Amino acid sequence: MAAGRRLLGLYGRHPALVHAAMASPVGWRAFTGFCRGELSMARVLHRRPIAAAVSFLGG
Repeated sequence: MAAGRRLLGLYGRHPALVHAAMASPVGWRAFTGFCRGELSMARVLHRRPIAAAVSFLGG
């Protein structure tokens, strides 16, 4: 739940950036992984580069 809140906050501040990230090949694979239940938001946010970017952007 906490990871979802952080990502929702990021989306609320930077919707175009989040859409652009999800439209990339890596973002699309992550999105489809979420939809299939193979990947969780919490697991993604544990990746250091992603956690740093989300923190930097205020999510």
